[in-house]
Amino acid sequence: MYSRRQAIAATGLGIAALSGCTDLAEFASGSGPLSATAQPATIAEQTLNETGYSLANRDTLEINESVEAGGETRRVEITNQVATYERPIDLAAAALGDSASASSSDADTVDQGDLPDDVDPEDLPDDFDEEDLPDGVDPDNLPNALGGEQSVTAPYRIAGSEGSASPQQLGGTDSASSIFVVVSTPGFEFLGQSLNPLGQLDNEALATELAGQVGQLSVGSEQSTTTRDVLGSETTVSTFDGTLSQSGAEIDIGIVVTAVTNEGDYVIGFGAYPQLRAETGSTNASALLGGLEHPVSTG
Repeated sequence: MYSRRQAIAATGLGIAALSGCTDLAEFASGSGPLSATAQPATIAEQTLNETGYSLANRDTLEINESVEAGGETRRVEITNQVATYERPIDLAAAALGDSASASSSDADTVDQGDLPDDVDPEDLPDDFDEEDLPDGVDPDNLPNALGGEQSVTAPYRIAGSEGSASPQQLGGTDSASSIFVVVSTPGFEFLGQSLNPLGQLDNEALATELAGQVGQLSVGSEQSTTTRDVLGSETTVSTFDGTLSQSGAEIDIGIVVTAVTNEGDYVIGFGAYPQLRAETGSTNASALLGGLEHPVSTG
């Protein structure tokens, strides 16, 4: 017998369901498996253009597993649909508040209080370089916004080319991606019993289960909840803080998650973005939820 976590781990995103499936009689008698395929979900092109996201990958996850139904073990053959969207981020610019790039700083925008006592901001050229510093000034003693020692890392990549999670750390480079994953999995009941463990989870548990697929992403405290319309149904959207741990480093991220039933499927939106861009990331995640389309044809 599968526990809830084992079932979720086995499917990668959760055991699916019975509506729109085949071989129901065989499944009920135990003489054959039950087959079900989720309908794809996507995000409207206009929304993608407005938020700067683009489709990075679309996968189907084929599942053939045993589940418990009515006290009996049965086989299910399930096709889940996963679409991953990404938005590139210039982390160096984000760290500087979008006022400068990682390689330049305008002396006119420098707060004189940030400089060492013996450095005149007028002595710093517009195109800042360590070789241009006055003699005796250690660049590591300058604040981060002026080129002092800092470490900016990429927050994560949750969904890889095979639909699995593969966090990465860019180790000081200045680019990364926010991601938004849309999952559709068949939703069903058998004899009044839900066979979809994801359908029994609240947003916190759902975020934890999905983050657990990454392995190094942990979900922190809930920061906010809002109620809004997604795919024509009112649902609760939750925002959490989170941490990606890798190579001894901890990177702060924000997580947005919600789920809604639509046209016989269970549709999940799961977004993650660096806290350096929390305001933009949250705004974009809300727009992406509003741009969800299901079912769609991807052929």
